[in-house]
Amino acid sequence: MLEISLLFFAILAIMVITRTYPENKVTVAPVPLVKNQFLGQLQHDVEAELTPRPTDCTLSRHYDALIKEKIEDRLCLMPKS
Repeated sequence: MLEISLLFFAILAIMVITRTYPENKVTVAPVPLVKNQFLGQLQHDVEAELTPRPTDCTLSRHYDALIKEKIEDRLCLMPKS
């Protein structure tokens, strides 16, 4: 019974300490969100250099393949971290 009481008070103390010092919490954007924003910006930059997207279905697929290839080329040129 003593062990359960000590555990309860330890949990209670931890809860009080974390509420007293909320600045210890660090918020970081999730990695997938940052990665998606980076790739989206990279795709936007590549598309800005090309002609407008074609409306024809076949040409649109070729355009998407071209964009994918240019994005991969740019990613290959970047230094690895």
